[in-house]
Order: sequence, then C-alpha cells, then structure tokens
Amino acid sequence: MAADCDAGKTLIAVNAPPPEKCRKFVQVAGLLRAAGVHVQQILETDFDAGFMLVTDLGTTTYLSVLDEKNARPLMCSAIDALIKFQVTSREGVLPPFDEAFRRR
Repeated sequence: MAADCDAGKTLIAVNAPPPEKCRKFVQVAGLLRAAGVHVQQILETDFDAGFMLVTDLGTTTYLSVLDEKNARPLMCSAIDALIKFQVTSREGVLPPFDEAFRRR
C-alpha cells in the first residue's frame, strides 16, 4: 500500500472501533473532496473493526505560518474552502448545524 503513495509522505493508521463513526468520517471526506476542498484520502477501511488508513495532511497549521504578509491569502483560501463546501451541501445528507446540534 505505501508504494502507491508519494515517497516521503506519511500515512495515518486509524483505530476507531464502533461506536466511533468511521463511515461518517469517510462520507464527510467524500463530500468535502467533491466540493473541491483539500482533505485526507481514505486508502483502506475495515469499518467493522474500526480501522482506516488515511493520508496525512501534515502538521503545519494556518496559525503557525500566519503573518502580516500572508494573512489575506490564507484567510481567503480558508473562506473559499468553507464556501465551496456550503455551496455543494445538500439537505438531508448531513444534520443541520443548528443550536441543538451545537449543544450536543
């Protein structure tokens, strides 16, 4: 499996047995990818056992590289990703992000 990945890239082995929601994670990753948002690639799954192999997005966060020179492009990129996902969202696919959901 690792041979299929770019040299030097790391993978993440996820151990999240039920009742964790691996299927939902994969569903949301697919929705984000379809919207054009950069997300982890799901390489392998065993939902019954709760195992997944996913690509690693790295450890660099926007906050760790944010400065006055790149603040506008980084924030625009983040907002663009949110808009892409919001525009492609469909009713009934994910629960509404309402007050009840936030309180849970």
